[in-house]
Amino acid sequence: MNRIFMLIGARSFHKLNQDLMRFIVIWVSLLILSLSVFGQSEYYHFSKLNTYNGLSHNQVNALLKSPDGFLWFGTMSGLNRYDGYSFKVYRRKPNESTSLNDNSILSLFALPNGKMWATTSDGPCIYNSETEKFDADYNKYLQSLGLPAAPINNIIKGNNGRYWFLYGNLDLFMYSDKDKRVKLFDHNPVFNPDSKIASVRETKDGKLWIVYQNGFLQEYDIHANKITFASAALQKLTTGNIPYSIFVDRDGDLWLWYYINGLFLFHPRDGSVVDRFIDFV
Repeated sequence: MNRIFMLIGARSFHKLNQDLMRFIVIWVSLLILSLSVFGQSEYYHFSKLNTYNGLSHNQVNALLKSPDGFLWFGTMSGLNRYDGYSFKVYRRKPNESTSLNDNSILSLFALPNGKMWATTSDGPCIYNSETEKFDADYNKYLQSLGLPAAPINNIIKGNNGRYWFLYGNLDLFMYSDKDKRVKLFDHNPVFNPDSKIASVRETKDGKLWIVYQNGFLQEYDIHANKITFASAALQKLTTGNIPYSIFVDRDGDLWLWYYINGLFLFHPRDGSVVDRFIDFV
């Protein structure tokens, strides 16, 4: 399937508040950056998807590509599965326990065995791609993997069957689908043991980048089970606890953002930070 870059119709943007606008612009900027590193000989086809061609709502809160090649769009009014030609829309059905909890989709995360975590305004549910059914008992699902039954903030799919579960209390667990093993990450900075993890991202060479709410950065070697790099460069530029998101590009540089604080570029090679604050007021 050709690479498809999706743009939400401009007519829907006036419905979004300023905070969501900031997030979307930063997110789209990172996608464009990731595309720009490919060779000039490659071509990309741009498509515009909105309610006129089947999208259930023009406000898209979450995007995910599943292992079977489908693109999933979590909107304010339903979950959309796109096969490159048409949409299939999943919505809450009254009195049907295996449908969505709610039509407002807030986030989507990949899970082992082709399943998907969908967070709705009425709580999370687990989508089974084989049955096309939803299960609202997410705690039971977590326990089936050997993980604690508790609220989840984020799930990051790594390599070799690894999944990183960031809990509501900001504890981080690694689940290995390859050997069905669960491990608690316990390498918090010794100078501040109360510091909480904001986000993580795994690299192809077996490293895990961690950003804490206070801006402290760590690189963790998964196979050696040790911290190989740490930096307080971003921490020195910000104050307070910030729920950063993180993206690692092909050059190994880190992009970190939060819609209020803007976008930062961190170069691990020299430890420098470029302040890319953007104000869209």
